[in-house]
Amino acid sequence: MPWTLGLLLTVAVICGLLFASAEAGFRWGRRQLVREGQDADKGLGVIEGAVFALLGLLIAFSFSSAGDRFETRRLLIAEEANAISTSYLRLDLLGSELSAPIRPLYRDYLEVRIAESKHSDDAPARAGSQAATEAQQARIWAAVNAALEQKGQPALAMAMLGPLNEMIDITTTRRMAAMLHPPGIVFAALALVAMLATFLAGHARGLSGRRSPLHTVVFVLVISGTIYSIIELEYPRLGFVTITDADIVLAELRGMMR
Repeated sequence: MPWTLGLLLTVAVICGLLFASAEAGFRWGRRQLVREGQDADKGLGVIEGAVFALLGLLIAFSFSSAGDRFETRRLLIAEEANAISTSYLRLDLLGSELSAPIRPLYRDYLEVRIAESKHSDDAPARAGSQAATEAQQARIWAAVNAALEQKGQPALAMAMLGPLNEMIDITTTRRMAAMLHPPGIVFAALALVAMLATFLAGHARGLSGRRSPLHTVVFVLVISGTIYSIIELEYPRLGFVTITDADIVLAELRGMMR
């Protein structure tokens, strides 16, 4: 099943569960109103306030964390482009004769990195692109070291290998950033608290003896939409919210190398 379809189906299920929770809460509240009368809602405000406060805290924490990770992944793409560009420009220190065979390796490496960025985090093709990245890194490292030996100027090693090492290390940082997500129990807790809050909202309407379909629909859609947004930010290569615009810096670097 495509990720986007699966995500929309998940959100639809969440909406259904929230509507069911609101309806269950309303019926429970209405029965309690019949049994206990107008005094049925006394002392419930503290409990309801605590649950809604917890829901707000979970949403704020999850949304903020997802947004931070989203921005971090965007910035890491720019950092990688800068690292590749710096290492590529340092080839001038070797002279045109020694650097000429190495420059195509950098261009091929950039193509591999661009191709890997197009794959979603869990796509099988991403593993193949990762292997291709590591293989190309090994070729560049060997070629640069061989050129430095031919150049015979040890002082160039620091200027050449430092940026090259940074170019290699940033790929691991990006891979770890793509794998960094909250534990599943966080999403489960968010969904559970949202259902409990919706149940209490429906219960409050039941105690009043009047339905409010508009408020119920708005509440459910807001909560479901927020959870959907959090998931989109957590997996920005899979849904409608993507970081593909950040890949432009890699494409621009390709133009510079040509």
